[in-house]
Amino acid sequence: MTASNKIAIIIVFFGRWPEWTPYFLRSCSVNKNIHWILFSEKEPAGEHYRNVQFIKITPGQLEKLIRSTLHVKPVIIHPYKLTDFKPAYGLIFRDYIQDCSHWGYSDLDLIFGSVNHFISDRMLVDFDIISPSPDFFPGHFLLMKNNQVMLNLFKEAVNWKEIFESKEYHCFDEHLLSRGIIPDDYNILRQVIRKSRYHIREHRLIRNPVTRMIKSVIPLNFRNQRITKPMDFNQVIRKKTLAGN
Repeated sequence: MTASNKIAIIIVFFGRWPEWTPYFLRSCSVNKNIHWILFSEKEPAGEHYRNVQFIKITPGQLEKLIRSTLHVKPVIIHPYKLTDFKPAYGLIFRDYIQDCSHWGYSDLDLIFGSVNHFISDRMLVDFDIISPSPDFFPGHFLLMKNNQVMLNLFKEAVNWKEIFESKEYHCFDEHLLSRGIIPDDYNILRQVIRKSRYHIREHRLIRNPVTRMIKSVIPLNFRNQRITKPMDFNQVIRKKTLAGN
């Protein structure tokens, strides 16, 4: 990866820094041509690195910034709600990535090797989105070109404003609907069990907890409607890909 391609990875975190944070930051530091931007109320203790930038922000300040950039009224009452906004980080924090060719988001519970070993300059030129999975676009690491189309791509989800203004966490960046689950499908429970078979033993699953989980990630206005438009970021990307865009 050459200097002509500059990547910014955006992370927003509120709360107590995890114990493994120094290891995460050390792994970021070895990827010197990636600019890591971490927004939080306070910096973690320990060594700091030239390519890792900490910017102080409070939940209230973030809500104000989101209102001014996206023209919605967000309510961030718990840190996990932040993941709903990940696909919009590029637009929310656009002033911090103006000189970058690519932007993306990540999580703290990772240890990075050499990103250059996996992502080449040719890939950055040829592809609009780079994901660690060929059929799923996860919240723990995703890269996009820094242009108006990609900055605003999340807006093609029909319910993005409703999700951003909801107090509930809807898993907008990794929606269950992206795994082929249809809200009005009576067999939704069976599909969840089948898709979770590698992680959860089936005989321990009972209907009520799983039903509550599904309801928590499917917005109220859409639970009984068959999907005709994308409802989450994964679906937006798939629809654009299938259309050859």
